[in-house]
Amino acid sequence: MGCQALLDQLEAVWAQGQVLVIVGEAGIGKSRLAQLFLSGKGPHLLLPSQPADAGIPYASMTRWLRRALEAHPQRQVPPGVRLEASRLVPELSPRAPPPLEEVNLPRFFAALVRLLRAHGETWLLEDLHYADLWSIRALWEGLERGEEGWGPVRLLITARPEEIPPELSARFQKWRGEGRAGWVELAPWSEAEVGELVARLSGRPARLFPRRLHQATAGNPLFVLETLRYLFEVGLLRVGPRGGWETPYDEETRDYGELPLAPSVRQTILNRLSLQRGEVQRCLEVASLLGEGDFRPEDLAGATALSLVEVAGALAEAHRARLLDQTPRGYRFAHDLVARSIAQVVSPERKRAIAALLARHCAARPSHPARVAAYYEMAQEVREAARWWRKAALQAHALKAYAEAEAYYAKALAGLPARHPERFDLGAQWFYLSRMVGRGSTAERMERLQTLQMQARTPGQRAQVWFLRAITLEEEQDPKGALEASLKAWAYGRECGPGEAFYPLIFAARYRRVLGQLQEAQREDLEALGLAQLLTPYHLAEAQLGHALTLMLLGRPREALALVDESEALLAKRPSPLSSFWFLREKTGLVRALVLNSMGRFPEALPHTEALIQGARESGVLWAELVGLLARAESWLGLAQVRQATEELKRALDIAQVLPWARSQAQQLYAELELLLGNPRAALRLAEAALERAGGHPACRINALYSRGGAYLALGQTGSARRDLEEALALHGGINRFGSVSREGILARLSVTPR
Repeated sequence: MGCQALLDQLEAVWAQGQVLVIVGEAGIGKSRLAQLFLSGKGPHLLLPSQPADAGIPYASMTRWLRRALEAHPQRQVPPGVRLEASRLVPELSPRAPPPLEEVNLPRFFAALVRLLRAHGETWLLEDLHYADLWSIRALWEGLERGEEGWGPVRLLITARPEEIPPELSARFQKWRGEGRAGWVELAPWSEAEVGELVARLSGRPARLFPRRLHQATAGNPLFVLETLRYLFEVGLLRVGPRGGWETPYDEETRDYGELPLAPSVRQTILNRLSLQRGEVQRCLEVASLLGEGDFRPEDLAGATALSLVEVAGALAEAHRARLLDQTPRGYRFAHDLVARSIAQVVSPERKRAIAALLARHCAARPSHPARVAAYYEMAQEVREAARWWRKAALQAHALKAYAEAEAYYAKALAGLPARHPERFDLGAQWFYLSRMVGRGSTAERMERLQTLQMQARTPGQRAQVWFLRAITLEEEQDPKGALEASLKAWAYGRECGPGEAFYPLIFAARYRRVLGQLQEAQREDLEALGLAQLLTPYHLAEAQLGHALTLMLLGRPREALALVDESEALLAKRPSPLSSFWFLREKTGLVRALVLNSMGRFPEALPHTEALIQGARESGVLWAELVGLLARAESWLGLAQVRQATEELKRALDIAQVLPWARSQAQQLYAELELLLGNPRAALRLAEAALERAGGHPACRINALYSRGGAYLALGQTGSARRDLEEALALHGGINRFGSVSREGILARLSVTPR
């Protein structure tokens, strides 16, 4: 109803070259309106998302690519594009693509979009609120950062506003603010519009019946039409002998309250389903659990105990009943509410049986491993589910979807037998990724480490457990314990070879820098440089960066910068390092910034942390973003640029809620910011919180006392200020430690503190 006015509104937005976004509640008619509008615009690609996509990396994008390829199978695509896209659609390339690294994500995204646009440049992104966030990110970044930019690509998007994820909503709002998108919101039908529909369909106007229909359905078009179909199917609404519609209550009714109208569209759909033959119901139950938009009789036959002919007949009946629509690929539900309503009432026993059959069906076809695993899990086949969760974890890990990979590793471990040979490796990967993405408490991690330690059988596995224990103790502000654990990892690693010994040695030197044991740190740096000569240039660059930090603390910053130059030159000559060298290129910028900050060269330091912060944000690696933010905040504070420092430190404190090991450092820097802003009471609260979180970390204790002393001084409490600053000076002891305020800084604040 009111269709022409809506089409005119859409045309006005489209004519301006904007992205067209149609929003409205479920059943309001978004998809049908979009398809009607595009039917006069030439060919377009239909790129739908499904409810099961959320949480499965690239689930929507994989479907979009397959749809594009099926629509135009003869279109030529460059081999390089096919190779990149084969990460999602393996049959696109006869050879496997190289490992995907963070630095190559833009190239990967651009290839996906290039393949789509090779098959059409007008795209209907249907139900985009269901799409997984990796697909959305790949789509936007591929369009915005690709060589061709947006070019002639035109987008029409349908979505439910109440289900749009925050990331997508923020992008829509940004586009609207920039005038790049037009927003058309569909409203339910009014009582008059329902009356107009009834008059058109029945051939005569009416007043009481449309009013009752509108009251029962709130004007939701799907609810209205499903209700009318149900009333016809049960004989409560029929065409009279003289034309027009009639009901058994026409003579005596006052308001058609006698009509048994269901309280919801869901119940109306289920009422209609109950009128179908048992074979039709059985097929629709299986289809509702399939998780894909389109399906064919052969997709359902194995899970229904019906022959292919019987399934085809049942689906044809469901189509005649308007429960299904026909598509070039088979059938799809007339609306996803039909599928969801049916799925919700399938009994648990039947659901398990169907899921077991669907798992085997999907396992034999190109399907995301997480989807297969979910079916096995629903079927309560725990070991098979674990096997497929492991595959899903490896696939997500390879695609840099770390948060999803961490969740899949956890599910795989939950289903593997206690003595399964892969438990140790899966557990170690889970542990490491959970730290990267900020999942789980320290107590939970220590418990997992205990489990790993009991499972460790070889020197290499024992080295790995002690190394993981070291980084966990570091997070607990216990650098002494971390050093001890790292040295044990190094001892076990040496039994295996230079590769296993390298990182425990690198981290041992790191903890010595925190403890101020600089001569020992330098000795271990040099030994790590020697090991690196036996390994790869990337190991050498890693060792050089560690040694540069030791040189900085030894008062040799120019030598440190020269070593960073060497590291950058070494990496510039080679391909991007593997992901096992976490953000190695970006880390060179971080180390350069830290050295420059130590020299007071804050303006020069600022740009060198950008690559790390941006790369970490794009990959969801919180710890890397946090260390970059803290270094950049230190630069802004050194320049007394409070607005920029505030932005960095607010984000740092947000991340520190998830990664508490950095909370003391973030709070102490924020205390210094509050002192710059003239808020000593706020500075005092933050410094006290930083001191409480400092634990056994000497630099954090020194820094927190230094900031609390500054807050007391600003408040006129000079006795307390002097006590804190003198304690900070005593703890410092003239020993340079990584991350600690300098002795000169403490003395400068102490010199202006009256006795």
